[in-house]
Amino acid sequence: MKNISVAVLFLALGLPAFAQQLSKEDLQRTGNTSVKDGAPEVELYEERGIQTSLNISLPDVRKSVVDRVWKNYTRSQLGSTAKYNRKTREFVASQAKAPAISSGPVNLMSRTSQMGADVYFTLVVDAPSSFLSAGLTPRRASNAHSLLEDFALEVRREKIRMQIEEEEKNLKQLETSLSQLKSANLRYHREIEMAQQRIARANENIQQNEKDQVTAADQIKAQAKLLEAVKKQLSQL
Repeated sequence: MKNISVAVLFLALGLPAFAQQLSKEDLQRTGNTSVKDGAPEVELYEERGIQTSLNISLPDVRKSVVDRVWKNYTRSQLGSTAKYNRKTREFVASQAKAPAISSGPVNLMSRTSQMGADVYFTLVVDAPSSFLSAGLTPRRASNAHSLLEDFALEVRREKIRMQIEEEEKNLKQLETSLSQLKSANLRYHREIEMAQQRIARANENIQQNEKDQVTAADQIKAQAKLLEAVKKQLSQL
């Protein structure tokens, strides 16, 4: 949950919030980044004030899942639904209510990037009425970091919920398979019973057939004797 990666964004006049990202080594060279308790805090300087960028790496999750969780999180926790801006390729939650960060509404701009099995999540806090800095406002900066950690925890919850749904689906499939096996077992037993009944009837038929053969043989002998007697009468005439 605390696998935090640091990046810096430089803002020039007229450029979007996500203009450029640098590596951790680049940040160390710039000297414009302060870190409190492992939380990345990057001050973004532009004409209208200072913004802060927080970045976190979310392991083993799909970008679509993170985007869905973020929209739900901003709506339920911050009172603002994040909307996707196709032009800037980022989500914007306008007039979000985060009193722990700012006394007034804030605008939250976020971007997700799929990095292999992980997702790199960048959040820019635009708080025009409040200055957000780990050095000058450490409590609010820490709260902003806590917000991101809380969101990361919600992503983990969603992953577990999805896993539960998947395991429930697998369990249902196994239960269905077991039910089918039981049904097949009953069918096989019925087939055996029917076959045994046919065998019993066949044995009875065999026994009756053997009796009938004996009777037919006796009748043949009697008829042969009768025929000889009639022939004998003819020869005596």
